[in-house]
Amino acid sequence: MASNKEVDVLKLEGKGSGSTHGSVVNPVVIQSDASNVPNTVKLNGSNYSLWSKVLEMHIAGRGKKGFVTGSIKEPDEDSVDYDAWETGNAIVKGWLINSMDPTLMGFFIHLRTAQEVWEEVARTYYDGSDISQIYELKELKKKLRAKERASSGASGRRPPMVAATTGNKDALPTQGDPSWILDSGATDHMTFDKRLFKYMTTTHQKCVATANGTTAVVTGAGTVDLTPSLSLHHCLLVPSLSHNLLSIPQVTEQLDCVVLMYPFFCLLQDIQTKEIIGRGTKREGLYYVDDVVPGRANAIRASRTSHLQEVWLLHRRLGHVSFGYLRRMLPSMFHEIKESDLHCEVCILAKSHRASFPSSMNKSLLPFELVHSDVWGPSPVNTVSGVKWFVTFIDDCTRMT
Repeated sequence: MASNKEVDVLKLEGKGSGSTHGSVVNPVVIQSDASNVPNTVKLNGSNYSLWSKVLEMHIAGRGKKGFVTGSIKEPDEDSVDYDAWETGNAIVKGWLINSMDPTLMGFFIHLRTAQEVWEEVARTYYDGSDISQIYELKELKKKLRAKERASSGASGRRPPMVAATTGNKDALPTQGDPSWILDSGATDHMTFDKRLFKYMTTTHQKCVATANGTTAVVTGAGTVDLTPSLSLHHCLLVPSLSHNLLSIPQVTEQLDCVVLMYPFFCLLQDIQTKEIIGRGTKREGLYYVDDVVPGRANAIRASRTSHLQEVWLLHRRLGHVSFGYLRRMLPSMFHEIKESDLHCEVCILAKSHRASFPSSMNKSLLPFELVHSDVWGPSPVNTVSGVKWFVTFIDDCTRMT
């Protein structure tokens, strides 16, 4: 039966994939009067779960879900199908942007494709409350638990947190889980694998106390790259451990985030932007880190901190050169660095001609029993009478000059 409504059907093929015998890989339907986006739900930062479901139904109902899932691939710009794809992408992106609160549009409108907008909104506002996500994590938990039972034998018990130490303290453990575990009781990050360190030095901390009351020897400390974009500073090398421990107090301070513990998984959420920057899975009562990335607000702060560290490093390497000269030489490094962050105690003490007098609580009982004197000069400007030097006498009892 013919329809009076005109509909243009445009054929697109995924980038790098060929079509045989005229088969269509990704059909795109663009209506001449595209329906407006539903205005019943506006994304305001706290209603992502409801907003995403409403938008997903709206987009899928108009045959354009592939623009947000990525199943409709972007063709080459010189392809005859590119204009059709660009039109469809603009329509879906417009639906997404127009369904947001005006205060949020500026954060996502610069993204080029509808898929990028959809994924960035999910990364920013998804809080782990989606039922389907929880179901998937439950299923993952069952598979991991079955795998652990198969690997640990009939007992089904996980290995102890502290392994037996060997005679050689620098030797790597024969067995160890390379994954990282979130630990709220750990004061520092700890690892057993010496190969993870970017660089390592000795530390004054010689041992750490474990949860079962025993102590473990610390052989070094340094920086470990948890991910390509995240480094753990002052991570302790404890060869007797069988797991890598990620200190919650340290990681929340470094990333300016909070850790949300759920029954089957955990999330790391940026305090300022509410962006989800890390996820973990609960296995056998322990939260294993799956991925962690610094948030956008933390990246800005980390950039400022990195510049400040470079300024201090140059200041020391150049023999405590004046910060004013460094600012003239490298003005870009001093961007957003406060003057209060550039007070060098070594420079202040080095420029002092003598050590300061210690404070005294003693006080003379009678006037003129003890008199303090001080000479100051020469003055760069003469007084009216031509004097360049001054001398003061202070009575210790009355404090009169």
